[in-house]
Amino acid sequence: MVSSETLLAGAAALGTFLAVGHVYKVYLHMEAVTLCHPATWCAKKFLKQIRTEKFDKECVCVTALQKCGSTLLCYIVSLVNTENRIKNFRNDFDILPMLSFPTKIIPQNFNQRQEGKYQLYKINGRLYDVEKDLDNKYKHIFLCRDINGYFVSLYWWVLAFYPTCDSLYYPFKFVSFGLFKALFYKKAVRDHINEMFHVYTMMQSGIKFMYMVSYDKLVKDKKYEIVKLSKAFGLDLPESDVEDIVAKTSKKSMLEYDRFNPVTFGDGGGCGKVNLEPHKHKLSEDDLAWYAAEFKAKFAGTGIETYEDFCKLINNAPCLKAQ
Repeated sequence: MVSSETLLAGAAALGTFLAVGHVYKVYLHMEAVTLCHPATWCAKKFLKQIRTEKFDKECVCVTALQKCGSTLLCYIVSLVNTENRIKNFRNDFDILPMLSFPTKIIPQNFNQRQEGKYQLYKINGRLYDVEKDLDNKYKHIFLCRDINGYFVSLYWWVLAFYPTCDSLYYPFKFVSFGLFKALFYKKAVRDHINEMFHVYTMMQSGIKFMYMVSYDKLVKDKKYEIVKLSKAFGLDLPESDVEDIVAKTSKKSMLEYDRFNPVTFGDGGGCGKVNLEPHKHKLSEDDLAWYAAEFKAKFAGTGIETYEDFCKLINNAPCLKAQ
């Protein structure tokens, strides 16, 4: 006969095993969303469903890692594409289809003809994962962001947004920035650097991008970038439209309509993606030094040594002019 002490010890061991298993499961899910894996799977799936040959216009895809400023860029791209005919936004799903989000939560018709000169799509993911899936059927628009802004914003988004999607993600709320950094910083850094290196190799191979910009440049020189983008689109926007797009894409203006909740989409009360206040966390000097060393090693022999060098390359790259 098994003693009560043995039974209690067995129950305790089983409880520990189950608890550890649950924690590990939460970790795997947090790693997946942090590194954009579900978003990439969605994009690959939906790209197969788009019938580009049926459109009477060319397709353009905006690709950027999540939390690199793609909401701002997509607002600008959509306004330029429609020659500033969009008046109000609820969310960027209103202005161009997001290929990185499941349609069971946000219904989207990827084959619906869009207003404007081009058929636009957005992927929050990595070009090195989806370039082959895009299959030369789309013109490329690319955006990147510095590692501090990217990683700190990513931490905020993983904790603020994903727990609203599924109860499994609720424990994310209790993960400190220090723990998040210890678990995912090095992996996120390598993703970040590998993506830029892939873009560099695409450029070196002769692939032309319709438009490329760093987030910092887009924010600081927004008016100049709007004009640059409109020329890439083969459009000549009047000064009044350019000024209006600048105003419509201010943080305050975007926050007025930008409410994201996967259940009550567009009805408010969700998780806003635009922040008026700066994030309270930041990477340390040691973190940034490690990033710089990784970046330099990856780009060895290219003449590019820093993230700033890469930004100069893409910000000064000629746009692929509209036909």
